[in-house]
Amino acid sequence: MLVGVLGVGTATAAPVYTESFDRTVHTLGYTKGSVSFYNQSVGIQGSVKSNTKDCMQVRFNFYKNYPASEKVAAQQTRTACGRGTGTSTDFNFTVDPKVQVSLVQIDLYDNTSGFWLEADLHNVWNCAVVPIC
Repeated sequence: MLVGVLGVGTATAAPVYTESFDRTVHTLGYTKGSVSFYNQSVGIQGSVKSNTKDCMQVRFNFYKNYPASEKVAAQQTRTACGRGTGTSTDFNFTVDPKVQVSLVQIDLYDNTSGFWLEADLHNVWNCAVVPIC
């Protein structure tokens, strides 16, 4: 008699490649964290902080087939508002594998000046693993 167990429990896949990001805008605020490329998806983890009474917002633009296409395939934002003392907002999310991300652009928005600042790019070409790179 052959006895076997299939699909018991869940396995957490390890990222194929991970890069950190750390962007500060003078004394106004910052975002920091990591971008993890998995076989079929991208995970983003970190925080955004405002050191003023106003807000700081981090924007993540996800591109598919970049540089052949420069169209944003998905976008996420996270915001922290200072309220006079400075606050931070943590984030941890995964982009849908259907997007097939090849490039992540990270921008920081300063509500005080009204400008997007400090673009940061992370892409799959920085790694050397064949399935996604």
